[in-house]
Amino acid sequence: MPLTNLTTNIAADTVAVRVDDPSLIGLSMEDKYIRCFPVGSRFPDRYVLHSAVNRLSAKYNFLVTKAAKNSLKCACSGVVKSNSTGARKASISFKTDCKWSITIRGTEQINGNYRLGEGDECIISKLNLAHNCSPTPAKFLCIQKKAGRGITQLTTNTKYLLCMMLHDEPCIAVRSIRNLLTRVSPNKSQQWTTKQIWYIRAHVLGMMKDMPKECFESYQMFSAQFVDEDMSAIFRNATSLATVTDEAAAASRSVWQSMMNKSQDDGSADSLLVGFLNEMKELYTGFDFRISSDPMSGEITGVAYMTSSMRGALEKFGDYLSLDAMRHEFNKLHWPYIAPVVKREDGTICVTCESIVLQESHDAYIFVINAMYEMAPMCSRKDVRIVSADGIMDETFVQERLNFSNARFIEDIWHLLSGILPKAFGQMVFSRMKMDVQSMIRAETEEEFNRLASAARSHVQHNASLLIKFEKFLERKSCFASYIIRNIPGNMNIKGSTPGEQNHSSIKSHLGKEYYAEIDCLVRDLLHRQNYLSLERTRKITENNIRLASENHKCAGDVEMQRASAGVSGSLNFHGFIMWKRGYDIASRLKYEHRDSQGMDTIYVSGSSRNSEDMREVTPKVPCPFKWCKGNTHLIQCQHKICRNGMKFDISECAKRWHFSEIVEKLNRSDTTMISDGLCSRASIVRNAEDDVVGAEDDVVGAEDDVVG
Repeated sequence: MPLTNLTTNIAADTVAVRVDDPSLIGLSMEDKYIRCFPVGSRFPDRYVLHSAVNRLSAKYNFLVTKAAKNSLKCACSGVVKSNSTGARKASISFKTDCKWSITIRGTEQINGNYRLGEGDECIISKLNLAHNCSPTPAKFLCIQKKAGRGITQLTTNTKYLLCMMLHDEPCIAVRSIRNLLTRVSPNKSQQWTTKQIWYIRAHVLGMMKDMPKECFESYQMFSAQFVDEDMSAIFRNATSLATVTDEAAAASRSVWQSMMNKSQDDGSADSLLVGFLNEMKELYTGFDFRISSDPMSGEITGVAYMTSSMRGALEKFGDYLSLDAMRHEFNKLHWPYIAPVVKREDGTICVTCESIVLQESHDAYIFVINAMYEMAPMCSRKDVRIVSADGIMDETFVQERLNFSNARFIEDIWHLLSGILPKAFGQMVFSRMKMDVQSMIRAETEEEFNRLASAARSHVQHNASLLIKFEKFLERKSCFASYIIRNIPGNMNIKGSTPGEQNHSSIKSHLGKEYYAEIDCLVRDLLHRQNYLSLERTRKITENNIRLASENHKCAGDVEMQRASAGVSGSLNFHGFIMWKRGYDIASRLKYEHRDSQGMDTIYVSGSSRNSEDMREVTPKVPCPFKWCKGNTHLIQCQHKICRNGMKFDISECAKRWHFSEIVEKLNRSDTTMISDGLCSRASIVRNAEDDVVGAEDDVVGAEDDVVG
């Protein structure tokens, strides 16, 4: 095979052909790669490129690895070192120093180098399509097995033994699984690595979740599951993961670059911004935007946009909104950035809409909120329980102007102490009363609050105007007093707009302190950040789902727990399950009794096992009478409600943020309202996020089936 080593000037975009394009039929392998992955072609990130390359390479019996950030190489690249673990154990190696490679680089040049970060858009800069490893079907299957996919080669009997081991002890030692595989493997010289065993254990746990419990009662019932359906399909279902992808965010830079290449002149900043947003909306279903303009001059005064993952976050976690503006001068017009922020079930934050407006004002916030709910018509403002923001708004503005009729307003403590109060009372006076005010805000009881308020009042009692200001400040105590905020249902133990400040820190960290660009470039880079956050969300969901599977197996031996938690494992996510389980453990130690109240049977539950005399009536569908429990702060079935329900699970007592929902990745333009948050389905509890050998799961498995056939 002749050597193919291609480089060229890649200033302009090169159009690539899809791997399954009919025009490729009859071409050689080299010609197919040159047409599908030409030098200069762009891809949203190296993971997308890696998946597409493996899809084609599997047809020619070789696999491609992400050897480094700037290259993809054949799995047989490199040489075996004499001091390596494999050489010491005399294991079989397929490394032949193969030179087949695809070199990539980033799109932005920094200090003379093209930096390629995690999730960044990449460009193919060089192709080297010469093989010296002689790809064969047998070697192809062996390399897959070494990559942790040996589970597909195991017999049904071996799988049954693994299921029995993991059913009793999901976290069984690696050496126990290695001993079993060494005994049953036809290749006695094979060395099972810890990484391979971890993957096999994860695959088996995923398979066990999708099979009925009756299958594990005997080997005959277990093996019957593999008679009528393809065995590889079962494992694909057990390990498939609907990742949290945001196509619009992932392709924002490529769309922007394509638009700039098409434009004949630079144009104004407004026209470039509108053109970029229109292009994004035209290409991607989940993307939408709104623009506000001055009614007199017609000039743009603000822009707000939303992606599919933002819409899903609003739908699932939108009962607590944090609003704040960032005035950091990231853009040349010095327009502030405003984004409503929510907190997920695992404590991480997510924006539900992003906007850049002329100035921070009441009209700007009204525009952002109206635009957000226009772009997410399935979400209702009536579902919002709490809105936190700084001193630019109050509860009247939130309920009447923003139309959050059921929401309570919480004022941000940091803005209150660092800006609003020093400006109202003067720096010198406030410095004397600051300690008393801080303690007053954090008071746990009303008596303590009043005592500290009297101490703070003593600093201004000789100044009539300041005394009036202080009394007006105390009238708003429902917005900042800790003892009042903690009694608001669904407060999540958050005081103020902390999620909004966390989002600002994330933006500064991603863009850099010296970032300064036009608004269209800022929107492009903010969308790129959203893509990075989606990838991180995928990783965390995968970890939590594996932990959830382990927790479910731990509960399998507890008959009482199994009876009480019927429906929990299929209804709550990992954090919701852990919180409910802790509540169940506490509920088993609580005292409860039936009492006759006005001819009706009511149930009274004790507050805690230590204070069993404090009995209060617990009623379904209403807040728990014990204000401090998680049933009120986190809106989940607490220990008192579990007792009230006869030690059984009730999904209606749990807020939407704790539900286990399924992601919907591709939808029609008319169905954008159905896009969900991006949580993976119950069947997908495992993901090979770190697999550097196997690319696209379905494509490689399909190719494997072809080879075996």
